[in-house]
Amino acid sequence: MKFFKQTYLPSSDFLQESDDLSDSQREELMSLWADLPSLNYSGDNGKARVRSVILSAVTPERPLVVDRVPMARIFDLRFNLVNIAAAVIVALGFILSPSTQQFRAIPGQLVTEVSLEDGSTVSLAPGSRLSVVEGFAARHRTVKLHGEAILDVEAGAVPFIVKTFDAETTVLGTQFNVKAWPGSIDAATQVSVSSGRVSVSVEDQVALVQPGQVVEASKEALEVLNADVSNLSSWANGGFHFMSEPISNVLDEIERRFDVKISAPASILHRPLSYSKSDVSSASEVLGDVAATISVRYRPTANGFELYLK
Repeated sequence: MKFFKQTYLPSSDFLQESDDLSDSQREELMSLWADLPSLNYSGDNGKARVRSVILSAVTPERPLVVDRVPMARIFDLRFNLVNIAAAVIVALGFILSPSTQQFRAIPGQLVTEVSLEDGSTVSLAPGSRLSVVEGFAARHRTVKLHGEAILDVEAGAVPFIVKTFDAETTVLGTQFNVKAWPGSIDAATQVSVSSGRVSVSVEDQVALVQPGQVVEASKEALEVLNADVSNLSSWANGGFHFMSEPISNVLDEIERRFDVKISAPASILHRPLSYSKSDVSSASEVLGDVAATISVRYRPTANGFELYLK
């Protein structure tokens, strides 16, 4: 906030010297200016003060006598007041917005464990992000996920909600895997349940998923299927499991897992690939299997690997 204040807002001297402010407006804005770097306005009292300050800044305390004030002066007065109020609004946007704690799983690290305040745990896959908004456990149990994670949710009266780019999963207490990579081919959130049950919603569709079942978010339909869900979460133990997955998505997973770059001809990226291995120790190991399966070759490069046609 200090950097934002120094960079984007007018100096306090401007507020002191401005002829367009009444004494009470100037005093209140100067007080607010001094408080910006340190105060938290997330409470109701703080918000009430913010509203009062902004309204007073844009509402003259005395009516303008139009026939005695030059038109240019009226516009200048309103322009300066609105600019001051706008600057205050923008600055307070940073303060009024609830703070968010973000956990990032580093590419190349198999699992990043996150313990939440309600006792729930989240195992993040490489390259994944988990966002937890201020008030978690006290007022809500909602998180946002980008990527893939295994969640072991502590039972509680307040529903635990996982939001992804295209779906929302609600539980009371269970263990389940969520996969949601918005940049992948045919991107869709996939949820598989190990224990308990979850509710997955996409727009006006809702599906109830039981243990041993998987659902993939789709605007057309939410189809619940029986599956070996242990395969779908095998990544946490070093495994790979794909069923008719576009090769592009498989390569993305290898890149995240081993923190390497992989290039491949565009002509093969949409080919479906089924591949399952319980323990993979290196990128070259899984790439060798993939290359043999789809009849291409691979070689190391300065930054990683390259798949190329024979």
